[in-house]
Amino acid sequence: MPAVQQGDTVKVTYKGRLDTGRAFDEATEADPLVFQVGAPGVIAGFSDAVVGMQPGERRRVRLEPAEAYGTRNEQLVFEMPRARLPERVQPGQTIQLPHSSGRQIPAIVRSIRPNVVTVDANHELAGETLFFTINLLEIVESTTAQPA
Repeated sequence: MPAVQQGDTVKVTYKGRLDTGRAFDEATEADPLVFQVGAPGVIAGFSDAVVGMQPGERRRVRLEPAEAYGTRNEQLVFEMPRARLPERVQPGQTIQLPHSSGRQIPAIVRSIRPNVVTVDANHELAGETLFFTINLLEIVESTTAQPA
């Protein structure tokens, strides 16, 4: 039976938990994750974890922050004028900040003072060790040629 290689497109289910045991994400058989191994869009450690798996195999992995969403960067926590945000913004709310690339960057409002708002543009899972239980459902498309 073939094993997953870099570049293969795979279909998986998974459950993601933090070291506290709190679940943060899940893909079920009704709504599995389909992705190309090694391509952007899936955290690197997760993508690397499926390499070598065979359909039907289940694997548990621990991903340190560097393999997942990175470490927290305190330079991404900053203050900005209150007037630049919508009137009804609340602490804990996710807002979109314009980036010089033209993209929008999500940030969480941490605190609001009369004239200043503190925002945090770190990914919400930055600095976290993540635990996944991954079940490989199938290799949708393989990068290796199949013998005729």
